[in-house]
Amino acid sequence: MAQMTATPVATRAFLLDGKWIEEGDQVEIRSPYDDSVVGRVFQGRREHAEAAIAAAVKAFGTTRRLPAFERQRVLRRVAENLTQRKEEFAHTLAQESGKPIKAARSEVGRSIFTFSVAAEESTRIYGEYLPLDWQEFTAGRWGIVRRFPLGPIAGIMICDYYLVRRRQLAVEDLYRRGGAYEFWRGFNPRALVALVLGIAVALIGLAVPAVRWLYDYAWFVGFVVSGGWYFLLMPKLIPVLK
Repeated sequence: MAQMTATPVATRAFLLDGKWIEEGDQVEIRSPYDDSVVGRVFQGRREHAEAAIAAAVKAFGTTRRLPAFERQRVLRRVAENLTQRKEEFAHTLAQESGKPIKAARSEVGRSIFTFSVAAEESTRIYGEYLPLDWQEFTAGRWGIVRRFPLGPIAGIMICDYYLVRRRQLAVEDLYRRGGAYEFWRGFNPRALVALVLGIAVALIGLAVPAVRWLYDYAWFVGFVVSGGWYFLLMPKLIPVLK
């Protein structure tokens, strides 16, 4: 009678700030297919999570300044390493999730494809329209890119509703010429000024490296600047709606 032999499972560390850490509790990874143990990993603690966040913030200070060719090199290296170890990744996915090996290989292939495309796109810009015919199932499709100053707009809207109008809204006037929201030919000049100021402050960060954070956090900067200026520019005495 043949005897079954159990294959020993590996215990893996986790990567933190470029170092493999073997600390914390060991957790068993079981296959959903037969509940067998397929691996063990170390589970990080709170201090590890905080250290990971600090490392990510530190790394972002470097990666955000990388030139396009360097970003392309990094992304290509990721794709190459995935290609070299695709069977290893596929088997790990199949064991951990209990899915067929064919599906796992497809996922790894899609990951390789994603990083390869990202490497190519990192050195060129198409503009407003992006062709998506990179795979058979996306043939004939295009992606449309639109950029909107959502932070400044959100700041103005929230300031208007909560601080200027104090949560009073005349719904009928929203659809009526000459109503409370007509302003000048349907535009609110003060809101437009606040909008432009919020965008301008964020763009200063794009032009001046010393204050790059203004651009990196443009949503929040625009929210505060546009909302603040709108509050200062708008009349303080808004008629109470009956």
